[in-house]
Amino acid sequence: MTTRVRRYVEDFPKSAVARLNTAANQPVAVPPLVFEEIMTHDTIFSVFWSPPDDIIAMTHGGEVPMEAFPKGIPSLAEKGIANQLILVSKARNDAGDAIGILTEVEVFSKGDPFEVYLTLVLPGQGALVSYQTKSRSTLMEPFSRVLASGNTWSGEMDVIMTTGPAPDGRGTIIAARGQFAGMTGFHQQSMTFYKITQTGSVGRACERFFLTRSG
Repeated sequence: MTTRVRRYVEDFPKSAVARLNTAANQPVAVPPLVFEEIMTHDTIFSVFWSPPDDIIAMTHGGEVPMEAFPKGIPSLAEKGIANQLILVSKARNDAGDAIGILTEVEVFSKGDPFEVYLTLVLPGQGALVSYQTKSRSTLMEPFSRVLASGNTWSGEMDVIMTTGPAPDGRGTIIAARGQFAGMTGFHQQSMTFYKITQTGSVGRACERFFLTRSG
């Protein structure tokens, strides 16, 4: 296993380009120190999804510039829920096969950090629920230049989206069912951007779960 830094794109701040570890030349959304801890986990499990093709539905209350999908989906721009974003996506294995459904609820705050609840359901296998925090500035940084210039960006840029609340920028598993029952651990999301427009992006997200069986 090796550590690499992906090619930096001049048009974007270096803080948006994350350092990733790779195994078999596949991006892995974990900070460098995690590989020293791999032997303490029973299962290292990843799923992937690619916006916009895998997104089944996405809506929000106006906190982000992304275009809701599909057309006509109800907005969350109502008192009490306007600070949320809801996303539903297909989840795939590394071979690209659809293996489940992933949902993400983002709850924005007035400050920079915000909460994210992610649910992964794998039919016939089980389900995982994680709680993580993300940074609004990290989320918006790749879009800021595009929004300011009006020009679409194309390239390749890796961003680790999860900031906590667990150490090393990881979220925590808060529920596990089916074959995952009795497991605890961590979760981290990374995104590889290939194209960014004023209303969305093209890329590949990696959801990596570090699971240990309790007891």
